[in-house]
Amino acid sequence: MLTMDNSSLIRAWQACFKPEAGWRQESIPGLAPILWCAEDNGACTYLTPSCGSTMDLARSLADGGRFPEMSWAAAVTQTTGRGQLGRKWETAAGNLCATIRLPDQAAGAGTLLPLTIGLLIADELKNHVPAPQIKWPNDILMGTKKTGGILVEERQGMIMAGVGLNVEVVPSMDHHVEDYRIPACSLKEFGCRADAPALWRAIADRFNTDLMHLLSAPDDLKDRMTQVLAFSGDSVIHENGTGEGRLVKISGIDTAGGLIVETPEGTRTIYSGQINPRITI
Repeated sequence: MLTMDNSSLIRAWQACFKPEAGWRQESIPGLAPILWCAEDNGACTYLTPSCGSTMDLARSLADGGRFPEMSWAAAVTQTTGRGQLGRKWETAAGNLCATIRLPDQAAGAGTLLPLTIGLLIADELKNHVPAPQIKWPNDILMGTKKTGGILVEERQGMIMAGVGLNVEVVPSMDHHVEDYRIPACSLKEFGCRADAPALWRAIADRFNTDLMHLLSAPDDLKDRMTQVLAFSGDSVIHENGTGEGRLVKISGIDTAGGLIVETPEGTRTIYSGQINPRITI
């Protein structure tokens, strides 16, 4: 259990990220009550002890012309974050929540984009925990438990990627869908010793160096994704977003980021919805 307050955790973030000009505190009406800002290599970084959603914070900053490409915003706690299909994503102190503005060149990548981000995160997590996996299209798993999620939103030509990781704290599980579900876990359970700032620093560096290269090489991305694809070869439930579920068997990923599945009617590729393992009793 963490005992540090949010101010101490903000100092831990600032100690991990040391921009040349240092940090300054600002007050921006309508955004986070306390906001620390810095510039680094043409991008801006923002830290706040608490906000509703780092995605909404990033959008507001961008609307004010304060969030160029590769800028990011992180919060110690997040109270009204969101995941896929509008589901709630809360972030407790000690966990990671951040939103980064991706290069405009990434526009049009579709389903391939969250998978690419997932692969970058999984590649970094391999340095800290055994065998992280990606559950199509945007979740990070340890075994059959969820430890993180990715949300990509494109609006007015700007692409934002929100990343949430349960580093220290396991959130309460309140989502059950009939007889299949994904329980939550923390990275700490699997031996991760890195804290949220250190993980984000390494992940943000990977965004800068590897993201566009991976998007430009879909065959390589497909091969690497196949190695970390959760439930490959298993029968799972595909939920199409309307609450209806269908049993399918995962075969792989195509170069556009679609999930190749086997159905009673034959091989299909799906590009929307989500998958969940089926729990049998």
